[in-house]
Amino acid sequence: MSTKLLICLFISALLNAGAFASPISTTATPEGFDSETAIFINETLTKISNTCVTTRDREEMTGNILKNRMAWLLTDTFLFREVSEIIGKSELRSALGFSPTVPWTRREEPSDEELEAAPTIEAYYNLREPFRFFLTLEHTFLLDTYFNTAAAFLDKRVPGIRLVYRKYFEEKLGSLHGKINRAGVDFMIKQFTVINQSVYLAIVHLNHLAACYKLGIEENPCTDRDRDNF
Repeated sequence: MSTKLLICLFISALLNAGAFASPISTTATPEGFDSETAIFINETLTKISNTCVTTRDREEMTGNILKNRMAWLLTDTFLFREVSEIIGKSELRSALGFSPTVPWTRREEPSDEELEAAPTIEAYYNLREPFRFFLTLEHTFLLDTYFNTAAAFLDKRVPGIRLVYRKYFEEKLGSLHGKINRAGVDFMIKQFTVINQSVYLAIVHLNHLAACYKLGIEENPCTDRDRDNF
């Protein structure tokens, strides 16, 4: 089976599963900051939501493996949200002083006994790190294939995503006064949920800027011709 057809099938499965939220056209700034930090986060989220990502940009995000409509489908339905969230998790781990990992590894929710037995604070975090229960082998394949190029693209084209997470975590970590214990980890995970939602709202708005749809969307190449090539 051709790689293109395989990707088409994965995208179709993602859409049919209804795993992605409907478009939201507003951004939200988290509360509880000093004015300088709040202004920075609000301005950066607004800048993210006003970024126009073209067809060519989306192709670059897939490492130029996918073209035109296929690149739009994969970035809109999966890569923008998932990769930006993984960037956020990497910034959270960095803020806590933990080593990097592969955060899309599929796992089960830890039991109370497993959490209690965690030998270190980092091991406890590894068990508690937010993850999506719906991730399947197909999702893992897509992340294994496209994460590096997609993350590199977002850092270059929409650097505000990483900056917002970093600034937010630096601010919240300061309120712990250097106490990175289990309660501190739980607190920071809750803060990740808050800022992740704000970034998501900005990303969704970015995806649905009407002007961007005029910049080269072409016919979806998932056609009968593709099916004949495997």
